[in-house]
Amino acid sequence: MLAKQAQYAKKPSKRVAAYYGLASRRSDKCFDVLLNKITDKDSLWISWGDLWGKATVSELMLNISFEDSLLFTKEQTFTIDSAIVFGSGLEHLDKSGSASRLFGYDGLYERIRELYLSGDSNLLPILADYKNPGDIPLIVDALREYRLFDYGEYHTYILGRTDDALAAVMNWPNDAFVPILEELKDSCLFQGYSYYYREMLFYKAVMAYDNDWAYVLIEDLFENKEIYSLRDDEGEILYRAYSKEKEKPRFLPLIEKFGKKPIWESFD
Repeated sequence: MLAKQAQYAKKPSKRVAAYYGLASRRSDKCFDVLLNKITDKDSLWISWGDLWGKATVSELMLNISFEDSLLFTKEQTFTIDSAIVFGSGLEHLDKSGSASRLFGYDGLYERIRELYLSGDSNLLPILADYKNPGDIPLIVDALREYRLFDYGEYHTYILGRTDDALAAVMNWPNDAFVPILEELKDSCLFQGYSYYYREMLFYKAVMAYDNDWAYVLIEDLFENKEIYSLRDDEGEILYRAYSKEKEKPRFLPLIEKFGKKPIWESFD
């Protein structure tokens, strides 16, 4: 009954609810249902806390599926991931998780590059994992989109692929990216419109180099915080960035001097 509802119910919300029921029971029908509905682009409104947005039926079914690592066998997961990455008509799906799980398989590099060039910018960090010198210009171009904003009447929206490029640098701290990271430090990253998430990515990308240049760059920012117009909570951003890089003790003195533990972590 639930399997039929998950595939044929008229309302998208009922299809998703039925699939959730199957997954919560770890039904062996989930695999076939998911493969059949992977192209389902009907959407519905969902909430994340106090935020609202639209998601497709197939996106929600995939999210439900991969919240439970025991729902599918390794072979079934491989089949699903392959369908997502190599299938057609699936532009609505985020392929980064599947591409990460397939990393190293024959033909994946070429497919990831093809998808990135066709618009899947969040695959750039995975592409960087291959460390192909031919991809350096792609990352450089994406880093240089840091000036792209949409200044709306009430909100400023981030455009471009700079966030994805910074995540790529974290995976591949190549010397070719150093001049652009210097540009980011000296330009609009810290001056004018400030963007918490991008600043955290920036610190993590710089710390990925784990050398004296990286140390001095971060130190210079905080020693000259008025010049760079650092946020009042910049120390928290630095602290949170380092919390993911604790295997790099080189930066600990900077964290101790400039970092600030977020108040919500102080209650742990």
